[in-house]
Formats: sequence, C-alpha cells, structure tokens
Amino acid sequence: MLVLSRSIGEEIVIGKESIIIKILEVCGSQVRVGIDAPKNLSVHRREIYERIRDPEHEDNYVPKIKKEPPKEPVKRIISD
Repeated sequence: MLVLSRSIGEEIVIGKESIIIKILEVCGSQVRVGIDAPKNLSVHRREIYERIRDPEHEDNYVPKIKKEPPKEPVKRIISD
C-alpha cells in the first residue's frame, strides 16, 4: 500500500486513466475528497462496493419500477 500525505487542494493522479483524487476539506477526523474519473469507470465507497458484489445481501434488493402507460391528455370542454 502506498501511503501519501496531502494538504487541502492537493491532488493524487492514478494510472493512465488519469484518475484524479483531490483533497477538498479536512474537518476533525473526516477528510472530503473529490474524484475525477472517466465516466466508464465506476467509483464507489467500500461499503457500497461490498453490497454490490454480494448478491445475498438484503440491501441489494432494488425494486423494479413499473412504467405506467402514458395517460391520455385531459380534454377541456368549453361551453358557450
């Protein structure tokens, strides 16, 4: 594992894909990072990635959204 020290505003570049990780903010024990990566590359927090990988995990359930047929437009009746 490579361990680096960075200050706010500094960046780390990873690989030929030019993945850029930028330190945005440090507040107590939390560090906010920004990640700029190609759109074809998925970026997830570890806990989310583990859920995606584990098909048995109950939190993986994503209900399918039923598409309802388009409703007919409402016709206004104008009487004189």
